[in-house]
Amino acid sequence: MKSIEEISAAYRSIAEQAKLELNKVQQQIYRIGTLRLLLFVTGVAGIIYFWSENWAVIGSIAFVTFVPFVLLIKFHNRLFHRKDYLEKKIEVNEQELAALNYDTSAFDDGEEFIDPAHLYTYDLDVFGPHSLFQYINRTCTQLGKGRLAAWLNKHLEAKAEIQKRQEAVQKLAPELKFRQRFRILGLLHKGKTADEAELNAWVKSPSVFRTKKLLRALPPLVVATNVICIGLVIAGLLAAKTYGIIWVCLFIASSSFTGRITKNTSHLWKETANTFHLCRSASPHGRTADAIGLAQRDKGKNRRRKAESLALHPATK
Repeated sequence: MKSIEEISAAYRSIAEQAKLELNKVQQQIYRIGTLRLLLFVTGVAGIIYFWSENWAVIGSIAFVTFVPFVLLIKFHNRLFHRKDYLEKKIEVNEQELAALNYDTSAFDDGEEFIDPAHLYTYDLDVFGPHSLFQYINRTCTQLGKGRLAAWLNKHLEAKAEIQKRQEAVQKLAPELKFRQRFRILGLLHKGKTADEAELNAWVKSPSVFRTKKLLRALPPLVVATNVICIGLVIAGLLAAKTYGIIWVCLFIASSSFTGRITKNTSHLWKETANTFHLCRSASPHGRTADAIGLAQRDKGKNRRRKAESLALHPATK
């Protein structure tokens, strides 16, 4: 087990590296923004200057300037996403450093779960400011927070289940990089409570639509094809009528593909419209409370998942 000093040094190192990378990304954003501006101005100026020339010249200028401009927009957006990720990464590690100094104010205290009539959570300050929940809570979605609260509200009793959860914690503990990435992405994309039914439908959906790289690459390929065809039409190398035929074919093919997906998955959406617990899949141990909360459901009406309570033992108070 690592000492507090080693853990603190690890968080500090991650934060410092993220700050250095963030500085580089910000510089790249500035450079790409400047290059985009130059390409746009060059393209407009070139078109105006050669307006009297034939369409092949004007089309070539537009293609050489505006196509890279569009591609740079996509790259620019990726840089902004990376910037947001790094900023949140710095924030997460600074929160952990503060928590090591007993400042857990950055974490949700679960005050809405306080129940004065509960057998032990109210007396033991399991929820609320400076509570056990606030100290261990690293959830990043409403689903995960609710699942963690359920675990603390009702402790496990079966020895096998307790050992199984302890094993999950032991496997997850050294995976700092995975845990932080999971939380950062969750904080950046919190979503809504209604996402539970959608996630359940996604889990049950045909895996071919989630695992085949070719299918995931179709949208950008269609966009690229349209951009190339437009460039060829502007340059006079492709007849507008021919491009129209290509566009209609692409539209029909994409509509057919979308309809096939809708047909295969529509009944799954209906089944999960009133689902309140996610399907318990054969998920590996070593996930956070969020991952378990997003991947499991109760086995049946007469058997519900019992919550972990080893942390609620008076000896740990």
